[in-house]
Amino acid sequence: MAISSVAFGPTSPALGRRCPPCSGGGRTWRPLGASSFCISRGLEWPRWAAARVVAPAASLSAVEEIDKVDRIASLSQVASVLGTQWGDEGKGKLVDVLAKNFDVVARCQGGANAGHTIYNAEGKKFALHLVPSGILNEETLCVIGNGVVVHLPGLFQEIDGLESNGISCKGRILVSDRAHLLFDFHQAVDGLREAELANSFIGTTKRGIGPCYSSKVIRNGIRVCDLKHMDTFAQKLDTLLRDAASRFEGFKYSIDMFNEEVERYKRFAERLEPFIADTVHVMNESILQKKKILVEGGQATMLDIDFGTYPFVTSSNPSAGGICTGLGIAPRCLDDIIGVVKAYTTRVGSGPFPTEILGKDGDLLRVTGMEFGTTTGRPRRCGWLDIVALKYCCQLNGFSSLNLTKLDVLSELSEIKLGVSYMQNDGEKVEYEVLPGWQSDISSIRNYNDLPKSAQQMVWSLFGSFTKSRIRRETPGEPSRDRSPPSRIPRRTPTIPNASPCGGTLKRGCLAILWPRLLRRPPLPPARTMKGLFKSKPRTPADVVRQARDLLVYVDLNWNSRDAKRQEKMAELCKNLRELKFILYGNSESEPIAEACAQLTQEFFRENTLRLLIICLPKLNLEACKDATQVVANLQRQQVHSRLIASEYLEANKDLLDLLISGYEDMDIALHYGAMLRECIRHQSIARYVLESDHMKKFFDFIQLPNFDIASDAYATFKELMTRHKSTVAEYLSKNYEWFFPEFNSRLLSSPNYITRRQAVKLLGDMLLDRSNSAVMVRYVSSKDNLMILMNLLRESSKNIQIEAFHVFKLFVANQNKPPEIISILTTNKKKLLRLLQDFKLDKEDELFEGDKAQVIGEIEALN
Repeated sequence: MAISSVAFGPTSPALGRRCPPCSGGGRTWRPLGASSFCISRGLEWPRWAAARVVAPAASLSAVEEIDKVDRIASLSQVASVLGTQWGDEGKGKLVDVLAKNFDVVARCQGGANAGHTIYNAEGKKFALHLVPSGILNEETLCVIGNGVVVHLPGLFQEIDGLESNGISCKGRILVSDRAHLLFDFHQAVDGLREAELANSFIGTTKRGIGPCYSSKVIRNGIRVCDLKHMDTFAQKLDTLLRDAASRFEGFKYSIDMFNEEVERYKRFAERLEPFIADTVHVMNESILQKKKILVEGGQATMLDIDFGTYPFVTSSNPSAGGICTGLGIAPRCLDDIIGVVKAYTTRVGSGPFPTEILGKDGDLLRVTGMEFGTTTGRPRRCGWLDIVALKYCCQLNGFSSLNLTKLDVLSELSEIKLGVSYMQNDGEKVEYEVLPGWQSDISSIRNYNDLPKSAQQMVWSLFGSFTKSRIRRETPGEPSRDRSPPSRIPRRTPTIPNASPCGGTLKRGCLAILWPRLLRRPPLPPARTMKGLFKSKPRTPADVVRQARDLLVYVDLNWNSRDAKRQEKMAELCKNLRELKFILYGNSESEPIAEACAQLTQEFFRENTLRLLIICLPKLNLEACKDATQVVANLQRQQVHSRLIASEYLEANKDLLDLLISGYEDMDIALHYGAMLRECIRHQSIARYVLESDHMKKFFDFIQLPNFDIASDAYATFKELMTRHKSTVAEYLSKNYEWFFPEFNSRLLSSPNYITRRQAVKLLGDMLLDRSNSAVMVRYVSSKDNLMILMNLLRESSKNIQIEAFHVFKLFVANQNKPPEIISILTTNKKKLLRLLQDFKLDKEDELFEGDKAQVIGEIEALN
């Protein structure tokens, strides 16, 4: 959906006319060829009257009857698109839409840590990290400014990908001679630096961005212009590498590395030469020539190195100030700065997030909004729209327009919240304005007035934070193609190909409203309200574990209470568990840090936090249970000084295993306890304890529970027990043969449930065909009772069961030392078996199966 919007802002009085009946008391109008109303008296005027009000926005109380306006034409000569939150707002699609109407598209900061995925008219996908998005438009010049750090192998890879798809880059990409080069060793150092700062677990993309900017700041960095002077390049590179080796013990510098890099960059210099330019001159000449320039921002303001939630920030300035310093243009040239706002907030990785949503509403936003990492599929943190942070971003950037995206993602919610103020300086408590949800599909709506009243109220509540102006009519933008790819994540709301106010398509699933010139001087909260978000020292992993322990103790002692304090503590615990999960798993932007994981693991098992978490699990909400399960699962794999301390802890606390197994008797926690149990029995000593306990007989009951999900989970655990540790299982089956297999045959193989029979016969085959169980297999195939059960399974109507039964039946036939009773049964049923086997065919030809079948038939035919 697209909604063009009313536009306010200053312009020259010479461009407008006054309403004659007002005798100079009416507003000044700019002629844009649209029928309109005089604001002060509501008198209709002909087409020469304009739809653009030029009085100050604060003085407007109503805007009447505007017509469709060419939004792109109304943008200034130099326009920019910036993020207003923590990234992922939908900037890329807007840039892609606008780019074809600009002569120059420029990147001003960051590096390959930010990028946009765009699609051409044929639906071909292009993932761009350094090349500006305007490259798909043949007439657009793409500029990589001096504020960007350039990884040449990555840049050339992008150029090769574009040219292999018929997109010419020659003469269309300019790289600033002042831009700093990002070397492969910067990426290596980035990983080493993360290891050194393990206790802070901030996490980076490990693309070398921070170390490269660090080289720039301490003035030993190498710039693109240095490639034109290879006689001094080698000396500068040697200085840079020696500095890295002196500061990072794990970085090994050798003369071979140095020589290899010098030769490599000689080749790079030759290839890059046609692209190198004085982009400061190019940009300013373009401004003088009245060419239109679009600046493509990366990341978002709340990740700004100076103004973001430090230290959880990027290494550059993705705010308005970074445009001038990153491109070398004067501040007076900047006019239209478009801020992209998502109708809710997301954040990747750790750091403050005051309006974060936990529970089912968070899951709904995450799935409906496709808020999953594009590489790993890990979920992003989701929260309500934070008006306090948004106003802060507006103050810093002076946005002329806001572009609202993904409004439709909120469609299924019964109520919607806007975080309007912080009740504590640290943002831990947020005051919300609660609005009714519209709970209807808005995917086909193309006009603002056609939105449900609740949706309109949500938009006005948002922008009412910045202006009191009203709007009477909105006109839809031009339809356009939807170039977004099909999603891997199932959606709960229909996909919307939305036309933007400027006539282009916005990101799939976005309801977009371009709200221009309402934000020249937005009212702002007191500075202290943001103060708590900028904490200088993050907590260590041990601190996070200790807080989790304290919260679990409180929840355990007050689990019957329903007061506000318990709910507050529960919310804190949910956030804490999410933070623990982030430390252990990382996210789409950064990998987990080994040292941080080790510190967390040590603290977790030091003071019985694992016991507390398992015991308290039934008292947690669903979201917390999921996170707790993943945390416990990961802890089983963490080594500390080459020791699996989880195994040692469980051996000393085996009653916890009893508790996990008994969880199958509780429908609410069965799946969570089952997942934990399967991770625990990865340890051989723990699996041996469970196998030798009285609990093993209970699994035959659990597997046949009426609840399908729980029964399937119990089978998964049972299978893990019987197949993971081969020597332990072989010993167990030998000792317990007399009761185990009769129970297995009667309870599972002869179960009335089809799923149970199919799973059981497959597991039987896996156990008997394992070399470690050869003695058990010989004993099993020597029993006539077992043979009768398998022959009955061969007659099943289900082809799947027949196939699995055949793989066990062939062991009876292949036994060269068949007991007389086995031979007797096979001989008595010889004709039936041969007829059955000859008619037994797979849907697809399988040479191995056909060979086995022929051998079995031959053995049976040879019987007398």
